[in-house]
Amino acid sequence: MNAKPYLLRKIISALTGLFLIMFLIVHLYDNFFLLLGEQAFNIKAKELLNNPFIRVVEVLLFISLLLHVIYGIYITAKNKQARNTSYKKINWQTPFYKRMMWLSGTVILLFLVVHLQSFLVPYRITGEANNLYQLVVLSFKNPFYTGFYVLAFIFLGFHLLHAWESAFQTLGFNHPVFTPIIKIIGWILALGITIGYSAIAIAAYIQL
Repeated sequence: MNAKPYLLRKIISALTGLFLIMFLIVHLYDNFFLLLGEQAFNIKAKELLNNPFIRVVEVLLFISLLLHVIYGIYITAKNKQARNTSYKKINWQTPFYKRMMWLSGTVILLFLVVHLQSFLVPYRITGEANNLYQLVVLSFKNPFYTGFYVLAFIFLGFHLLHAWESAFQTLGFNHPVFTPIIKIIGWILALGITIGYSAIAIAAYIQL
């Protein structure tokens, strides 16, 4: 394995991953407007839609997501290639969420395809829907969609637990004092993002 290109791809994967986490936090705040009612949510959506800065962020977000997926697949493949393929021993002492990164990543990618097809395409691309609130509420009224939504964010939480810690290790933040703090922050982020998004989806399904 050529170390320099591999390390460069890990650094890019780490940086894009941290950027995506920042987006998840901001997007969670925006999603809370759904619970404030149709007018508040649609006003917020229009503000974001008409903000030129948000357009730039969306381009960066798409590029970051693409690079994160591509390099994630590359790194996973290289790690498997570096192992002894004739005999694989599972290290059961390794936390299960670290051993299931490929699975959580696959579920998240599938969710993104469904999520974008459900909202971005009809609202932003084809123009079939002009009321985002009604579109979102109608989607969450489907128990299968809401169930898949919550399941996807549970997998995302597991993905974040390892990704957050791994990103800082890749970037050189490995210190006996700071590493435990980074781990605690990772748990807070993973739980906060998972519970926050899931709670909004469930509340929309039950109340809206």
